[in-house]
Amino acid sequence: MYRVVLGIFLLLGILPSLAAAEPRLALVIGISDYNSLGQNDKAELGVADARLMAKTLEQLGFKVQMALDTDQRGMKKALSKFGQTLVEAGPDATGLFYFSGIGVAASGEQFLIPASALVEDVQDLDLETVSARTIARQMDFAGCQTKIMILETDRNNPFPHGAGQSYAGNIPLDSAGFFVAYATGDGSPRLRAPGANNLFTQALSEAMLETNVDIAGMTRSARNLVYAATQSSQVPTDMSTLVAPYFFSAAQDY
Repeated sequence: MYRVVLGIFLLLGILPSLAAAEPRLALVIGISDYNSLGQNDKAELGVADARLMAKTLEQLGFKVQMALDTDQRGMKKALSKFGQTLVEAGPDATGLFYFSGIGVAASGEQFLIPASALVEDVQDLDLETVSARTIARQMDFAGCQTKIMILETDRNNPFPHGAGQSYAGNIPLDSAGFFVAYATGDGSPRLRAPGANNLFTQALSEAMLETNVDIAGMTRSARNLVYAATQSSQVPTDMSTLVAPYFFSAAQDY
């Protein structure tokens, strides 16, 4: 009888959705309102990116918490709520954080800039932004099995102070189970996207829906598309301490 039911599931294509048995939780943040910084070019796609990513994640069985054009206080409140939700979900959960908006890499950290931030130079970053390192710590404290961060943001320093210094904005991964995907390489800005979404988010959202492709293969596929589209000018990167392959959409026997 079991084999008959299994065969029916295979024919109907149900097994990929059943594979996501662990709790899947995501916090998706998109910022487009950067009038306080006097710039609204590529970052204006932040809200559109967040909506696309939220829709994709919901298709993959994630319970999505979304924050759009939120200021620093709102962003920190969303992070606090997300951390508590991860704790309640238990150790088998997958937690995913996504951000699309302006970022700055300086003093060895990656900073994410919320709406209404008043940032005129490097010294303002600690006061007006949120460090990606802080977000990683929140996810680590929650104790969930798999921790994924996707950062659709710039990784350079556009300010006069520290402009010639090493960026080294990589998030330190101090425990197993992390995977961090960056839209571009350390020290590099993103390029202006020609469409409705930023290039990396568009490519990644499509790759995430491919069945039986693990997260490393998924990001490699997105990287290749962005690399080709920008004529090698933008190269998405990733870092991992995963101890096993992770599939967003996979048959049960993987």
